[in-house]
Amino acid sequence: MTIQISETLIINGQILGMNSCPPIPDGHPAIRYLTVEEIQKRPGHHITESTACWRGYLGTWEIQGDRLNLVKLVGRFHFDGSPPLHAHWVTGTLNIPEGPQISTAYVGFPLCERARLLDVENGLIVSQRTINVLQEQARMADSPQMGNIP
Repeated sequence: MTIQISETLIINGQILGMNSCPPIPDGHPAIRYLTVEEIQKRPGHHITESTACWRGYLGTWEIQGDRLNLVKLVGRFHFDGSPPLHAHWVTGTLNIPEGPQISTAYVGFPLCERARLLDVENGLIVSQRTINVLQEQARMADSPQMGNIP
């Protein structure tokens, strides 16, 4: 799989990449799915054709206080409202790579030494932690219930 272009996350003015892609909600009144003709007329339309972005869009997200907001979309979607939009539909873990890159073959994103994990419930940051990715991989390999690192 081609290494994927990261979503962007802004925290306290710092611009970071994410090894996760929060969903874009279907049927949200402020977000519209563009037609092929509309996409081709917009700057950044090439992203919808790139194997480095199978999802067909790039989102820019920002944490303001404890809220996760969607602030920009490029590609298949358009804001019909004005950003920022509180991402109340997002529940899950955001994975922010930190430290030196150690591999490029991890679920479509580069694998880094550490990961800052932000747990999100209904668009609110409820907890965060940092893990050592190699130690976590070793722990998971020794576990009877193997799974993916978030």
